[in-house]
Amino acid sequence: MTLNGALWFDDIQPMMNSMEKAISASIKGAIAPELEGVTGKYFGPKGEEIPSQKYYSAENEKSVWDYCEKITAKYL
Repeated sequence: MTLNGALWFDDIQPMMNSMEKAISASIKGAIAPELEGVTGKYFGPKGEEIPSQKYYSAENEKSVWDYCEKITAKYL
């Protein structure tokens, strides 16, 4: 496995979803009439999913918020 070239890509290819599968949850969330008005939910490739509780903490939320503010600051 190298970090440049086809060998690296070939090593991770089996772990990657197809583009269609990767975007299907986002597209469904955006256009499905039955999801109109639904907020605060996570939809993955298998439908509605409950993320692991280990990702929920005030510290993690602040970290993500601060990062998003930093990378979008020049556009605001």
